[in-house]
Amino acid sequence: MYRSHYGLATIFDAARERGLPAPATADELGAALAGHLYVEGEVVAGDDRVLALTDDDEAGLAYFFLPPQACEQAPERLAYLLYEDFPLPSGVGAGAGAFAPPAEAGTLAPAGAGEGTRRSLRP
Repeated sequence: MYRSHYGLATIFDAARERGLPAPATADELGAALAGHLYVEGEVVAGDDRVLALTDDDEAGLAYFFLPPQACEQAPERLAYLLYEDFPLPSGVGAGAGAFAPPAEAGTLAPAGAGEGTRRSLRP
């Protein structure tokens, strides 16, 4: 069986392995997360949301569960969550208020021609 040591899966692994009961209140959920969810940051459990800040030893990351009305309360920040596919719909484009990157991003090529690089796969 797959067992995660990091991230959101740790609470589900613990629930399955230890037979943890489903929490009935936000306080019980907070206690279960505090005891069994592996994070290297903070977890906030409220009546209608769970927010977790952690990292994977390389980069910081966050995950969250929000109520449906959160998107209505802050559509400018959360509307992207309503789309199942990436990238955003084609109607989103350049114009007033569009994101402008602060620097041009180039394309990186493999550093060598060894096994596993694109150059090594050419006939």
